[in-house]
Amino acid sequence: MKIKIIAFLLVLSLGFNLAVIITLGHHRIFKPDFKNGQRQFNKMSRELKLSAEQREAMKKSRDEMMSQAEPLKTQLRQKRNELFLLIDAENIEQKKIDALVGEISDLQLRLEKKVVEHSLSMRKNLSPEQKKKFSEMIRRPFEKMGRGSRMMRGDGMMGQ
Repeated sequence: MKIKIIAFLLVLSLGFNLAVIITLGHHRIFKPDFKNGQRQFNKMSRELKLSAEQREAMKKSRDEMMSQAEPLKTQLRQKRNELFLLIDAENIEQKKIDALVGEISDLQLRLEKKVVEHSLSMRKNLSPEQKKKFSEMIRRPFEKMGRGSRMMRGDGMMGQ
């Protein structure tokens, strides 16, 4: 039973970490109030050489996406807090935990779909050259993740 709980928590932790990394990658490009977000948007505008019209269309798209995503993020935070309470409880209720993990997964899926819709919406306003550069900008944070952490590559404690 302990092994099942540990395995479940490991899978849950990996899923949670992946969601956080994806969200951070997304926020680095799109969310204006996220740690220097306006500066990131300005950087993207410069790199893509956006016209004033393109810039305004992207701001509108970003604002719309953020207003739709915020309730999902709030629900995700609430569900994760509930999950941590269940995990910390004296008596583990596996069925409740499983149901909550399913709800969290559904919310993450809905949020990810919003992000993809937003990216596609932004691409509509770009020239072919800008689309190529935009795709490169989105991929950049994820290419670094693909190499894995130092620990998992054998450079850290796991490799000793």
